[in-house]
Amino acid sequence: MRVVLSGFDSRGGVEPSAALAVALRPARRARAAVVAGTIRGDGASKAANLLLEP
Repeated sequence: MRVVLSGFDSRGGVEPSAALAVALRPARRARAAVVAGTIRGDGASKAANLLLEP
């Protein structure tokens, strides 16, 4: 699939259909799955604990 991001909406953003096509490319989905596996579910709690530690 070839997607050209030359279409812009009236606010200067990329047309949603073009952006969605890029986001759903198999390579992007595979990378997102890898990154999702590294994200902590307790990020806010961890950050708060780091701020409270002496």
